Amino acid sequence: MVQAICDEPEDENEVGRSDTSDDELIQESDHDTESEQELSVEIEEEIEKESEITKEYFLGKDKTTTWNKNPLTSKYTKISKKNIVKIFPGLKSCAKYITDEKSAFEMFFTNDIIQNIVECTNMEIEKLRVNYDRPRDAKNTTTNEVLAFIGILILAGVKKQNHTNFLELWTTDGTGSEIFRSCMNCNRFLFLLSAIRFDDKNTRKERQLTDKLAAIRFTLDRFVENCKNNYSLGEYATIDEMLIPFRGRCSFIQYIPNKPAKYGLKVFVLCDSKTFYVSNLEVYCGQQPEGPYRKSNTPDNITHRLMQPWKGKNRNLTCDNWYTSYPLAVNLLKDKTTIVGTMRQNKRKLPSEFLPSKTKEVGSSIFGFQKEVTIVSYVPKKIEQLYSFLLCMMILQLILKQRSRRLLWTTIPIKEGWIQWIKCVVSILCPGEQEGGHWRYFPNS
Repeated sequence: MVQAICDEPEDENEVGRSDTSDDELIQESDHDTESEQELSVEIEEEIEKESEITKEYFLGKDKTTTWNKNPLTSKYTKISKKNIVKIFPGLKSCAKYITDEKSAFEMFFTNDIIQNIVECTNMEIEKLRVNYDRPRDAKNTTTNEVLAFIGILILAGVKKQNHTNFLELWTTDGTGSEIFRSCMNCNRFLFLLSAIRFDDKNTRKERQLTDKLAAIRFTLDRFVENCKNNYSLGEYATIDEMLIPFRGRCSFIQYIPNKPAKYGLKVFVLCDSKTFYVSNLEVYCGQQPEGPYRKSNTPDNITHRLMQPWKGKNRNLTCDNWYTSYPLAVNLLKDKTTIVGTMRQNKRKLPSEFLPSKTKEVGSSIFGFQKEVTIVSYVPKKIEQLYSFLLCMMILQLILKQRSRRLLWTTIPIKEGWIQWIKCVVSILCPGEQEGGHWRYFPNS
């Protein structure tokens, strides 16, 4: 669906045509999620120069931030209000009455979304009909047919057939899927694949002056709103980015070398760390034109936007070193949100003693304390270190009982929730247009 932001081929009768008349603009993403940082010579020299510190605290590289060597709170301190979850996780409102898969689907793809797709697709079909001799080959679609079309895409993804030649799915020699043939014939499926639209194409150019996602804005916003309204996040949430594989005519394709697909559309996602439920998401499309959709793409601002529905609700957020910073942690605390995350070694708030060093033993750890903020430098293996950032004094009391690994045990399982969700998405990627024997998303305009 996200691929609908791309331009359509000039000849709309040629399904699967690769048209490169428009330039494909690719940007390399600066999102580096490596938690472990390698030691550099410059850092080692800096540590040696700044080794003289007071016995009571560590001093940050900014020369102003101090970190006490001992906790500032007693082990008998009561649990902070920020760590008491009052709004419990689970289904909300009408979602509590879901009885089957169809009703669950309708909670996210509501009637207004489906009707909008039907109306916009029929407008496109009207334009395509002049190219067909028989009107029945280009007849208008209906709500039931659009639902069947979406169902075919989802089912093909569930069966891991997104890289299968689409003709094989409709074969009658026993190797194809009967359910596909029962829903619609292959030619009709391909026709809908080329005609599917999510907005009024007649007004798109005007809307694109202020929004790069104009082609899918209505559907995307409604879907995200439904994600927020149907489920209450658990106490632990995770923010990270995922790459939807895509190569085509699009002005904000991202290149991320450490991702399997490398090229695609980047999406920032907030999900539940235990159930993998996606609560909020944001498609990254670079710098938007002047207008209501132009927003800052700094890590802090992205985090605040994704967490907006859950501010003040005592949640804990886990993120990687691209997002984590001292100012972000302090600001989230004001909204009753705690954070756990790795930090990059170039952060000015970090003391030099917390950076990688050849002299540190494997398994050793150093702690720095403020009233509500704790940092720890842990050495899981030689020369490399894991920087973790913790704003949860309740967990801190557990750390003191076993200082070396408790924080690491706290961070990794929560991060695993995000990894498992990514695996689920990759395993059921819906197919799109077949090209060169493989499936891909059709580059709709």
